[in-house]
Amino acid sequence: GFGLADGIYLESGGKSYEKLNKDKLHNIFWCLMIFQLGLYLLLFGLSTQIIDENRRIILCVLCVCAVIIQERYFLYLLLQATDRIKEYAYIIITERIIEHIFIILKKLHFFLFLRNSRIICVSLRSINIWVWMQRA
Repeated sequence: GFGLADGIYLESGGKSYEKLNKDKLHNIFWCLMIFQLGLYLLLFGLSTQIIDENRRIILCVLCVCAVIIQERYFLYLLLQATDRIKEYAYIIITERIIEHIFIILKKLHFFLFLRNSRIICVSLRSINIWVWMQRA
Protein backbone atom coordinates (compact mmCIF):
# COMPACT_ATOMS: atom_id res chain seq x y z
CA GLY A 1 0.00 0.00 0.00
CA PHE A 2 2.66 2.57 -0.99
CA GLY A 3 4.42 2.38 2.39
CA LEU A 4 1.31 2.85 4.52
CA ALA A 5 1.85 -0.42 6.38
CA ASP A 6 5.49 0.50 6.97
CA GLY A 7 4.42 3.87 8.36
CA ILE A 8 1.99 2.18 10.76
CA TYR A 9 4.83 -0.12 11.82
CA LEU A 10 7.08 2.85 12.58
CA GLU A 11 4.31 4.75 14.36
CA SER A 12 3.15 1.77 16.44
CA GLY A 13 6.57 0.33 17.21
CA GLY A 14 7.14 -0.21 20.91
CA LYS A 15 3.61 0.75 21.94
CA SER A 16 1.36 -1.60 23.84
CA TYR A 17 -1.34 -3.18 21.68
CA GLU A 18 -3.98 -2.19 24.23
CA LYS A 19 -2.96 1.50 23.99
CA LEU A 20 -3.27 1.72 20.21
CA ASN A 21 -6.03 3.81 18.70
CA LYS A 22 -7.95 0.88 17.24
CA ASP A 23 -10.55 3.07 15.54
CA LYS A 24 -7.80 4.86 13.64
CA LEU A 25 -6.11 1.57 12.69
CA HIS A 26 -9.46 0.12 11.64
CA ASN A 27 -10.12 3.11 9.37
CA ILE A 28 -6.61 2.99 7.90
CA PHE A 29 -6.95 -0.74 7.25
CA TRP A 30 -10.25 -0.33 5.39
CA CYS A 31 -9.06 2.74 3.47
CA LEU A 32 -6.04 0.75 2.36
CA MET A 33 -8.27 -2.17 1.39
CA ILE A 34 -10.68 0.00 -0.61
CA PHE A 35 -7.85 1.85 -2.35
CA GLN A 36 -6.13 -1.38 -3.30
CA LEU A 37 -9.36 -3.00 -4.44
CA GLY A 38 -10.01 -0.04 -6.73
CA LEU A 39 -6.45 -0.07 -8.06
CA TYR A 40 -6.37 -3.81 -8.68
CA LEU A 41 -9.89 -3.87 -10.14
CA LEU A 42 -8.73 -1.26 -12.64
CA LEU A 43 -5.64 -3.33 -13.41
CA PHE A 44 -7.81 -6.45 -13.62
CA GLY A 45 -10.09 -4.69 -16.12
CA LEU A 46 -7.11 -3.59 -18.18
CA SER A 47 -5.69 -7.12 -18.12
CA THR A 48 -8.66 -8.34 -20.17
CA GLN A 49 -7.23 -6.34 -23.08
CA ILE A 50 -4.01 -8.37 -23.16
CA ILE A 51 -3.97 -10.70 -26.13
CA ASP A 52 -1.56 -13.32 -24.74
CA GLU A 53 -3.68 -15.63 -22.58
CA ASN A 54 -0.81 -16.68 -20.29
CA ARG A 55 0.08 -13.08 -19.46
CA ARG A 56 -3.58 -12.24 -18.92
CA ILE A 57 -4.00 -15.12 -16.44
CA ILE A 58 -0.84 -14.14 -14.58
CA LEU A 59 -1.99 -10.53 -14.25
CA CYS A 60 -5.48 -11.56 -13.11
CA VAL A 61 -4.09 -13.88 -10.43
CA LEU A 62 -1.66 -11.15 -9.37
CA CYS A 63 -4.55 -8.72 -8.89
CA VAL A 64 -6.49 -11.14 -6.73
CA CYS A 65 -3.54 -12.19 -4.60
CA ALA A 66 -2.00 -8.73 -4.20
CA VAL A 67 -4.95 -7.36 -2.22
CA ILE A 68 -4.88 -10.30 0.19
CA ILE A 69 -1.11 -10.25 0.57
CA GLN A 70 -0.95 -6.50 1.21
CA GLU A 71 -3.57 -6.71 3.96
CA ARG A 72 -1.74 -9.63 5.55
CA TYR A 73 1.45 -7.61 5.48
CA PHE A 74 -0.31 -4.74 7.28
CA LEU A 75 -1.46 -7.04 10.07
CA TYR A 76 1.90 -8.82 10.33
CA LEU A 77 3.71 -5.54 10.81
CA LEU A 78 1.18 -4.37 13.38
CA LEU A 79 1.57 -7.55 15.40
CA GLN A 80 5.36 -7.35 15.24
CA ALA A 81 5.45 -3.66 16.17
CA THR A 82 3.31 -4.19 19.26
CA ASP A 83 5.25 -7.28 20.42
CA ARG A 84 2.38 -9.68 19.87
CA ILE A 85 4.72 -12.37 18.65
CA LYS A 86 2.58 -15.23 19.95
CA GLU A 87 -0.36 -14.22 17.75
CA TYR A 88 1.97 -13.55 14.81
CA ALA A 89 3.53 -17.01 15.20
CA TYR A 90 0.09 -18.60 15.46
CA ILE A 91 -0.98 -17.05 12.17
CA ILE A 92 2.26 -18.00 10.40
CA ILE A 93 2.17 -21.60 11.64
CA THR A 94 -1.50 -22.00 10.72
CA GLU A 95 -0.81 -20.62 7.24
CA ARG A 96 2.09 -23.00 6.73
CA ILE A 97 -0.02 -25.97 7.81
CA ILE A 98 -2.77 -24.95 5.37
CA GLU A 99 -0.22 -24.52 2.60
CA HIS A 100 1.36 -27.91 3.24
CA ILE A 101 -2.03 -29.62 3.28
CA PHE A 102 -2.77 -28.09 -0.13
CA ILE A 103 0.61 -29.17 -1.48
CA ILE A 104 0.00 -32.75 -0.34
CA LEU A 105 -3.53 -32.76 -1.77
CA LYS A 106 -2.26 -31.35 -5.05
CA LYS A 107 0.42 -34.05 -5.22
CA LEU A 108 -2.30 -36.62 -4.66
CA HIS A 109 -4.19 -35.03 -7.59
CA PHE A 110 -7.08 -34.09 -5.30
CA PHE A 111 -7.31 -30.71 -7.05
CA LEU A 112 -7.10 -32.12 -10.55
CA PHE A 113 -10.31 -30.32 -11.51
CA LEU A 114 -8.92 -26.93 -10.47
CA ARG A 115 -6.61 -24.88 -12.68
CA ASN A 116 -4.96 -23.09 -9.80
CA SER A 117 -5.33 -24.29 -6.23
CA ARG A 118 -2.90 -21.55 -5.13
CA ILE A 119 -5.76 -19.02 -5.18
CA ILE A 120 -7.71 -21.21 -2.76
CA CYS A 121 -4.66 -21.47 -0.50
CA VAL A 122 -4.24 -17.69 -0.45
CA SER A 123 -7.96 -17.30 0.24
CA LEU A 124 -7.75 -19.66 3.20
CA ARG A 125 -4.81 -17.64 4.51
CA SER A 126 -6.94 -14.52 4.40
CA ILE A 127 -9.74 -16.34 6.24
CA ASN A 128 -7.20 -17.32 8.89
CA ILE A 129 -6.27 -13.67 9.40
CA TRP A 130 -9.93 -12.63 9.40
CA VAL A 131 -10.61 -15.14 12.20
CA TRP A 132 -7.69 -13.74 14.18
CA MET A 133 -8.96 -10.18 13.67
CA GLN A 134 -12.32 -11.17 15.13
CA ARG A 135 -10.62 -12.65 18.20
CA ALA A 136 -8.44 -9.60 18.87
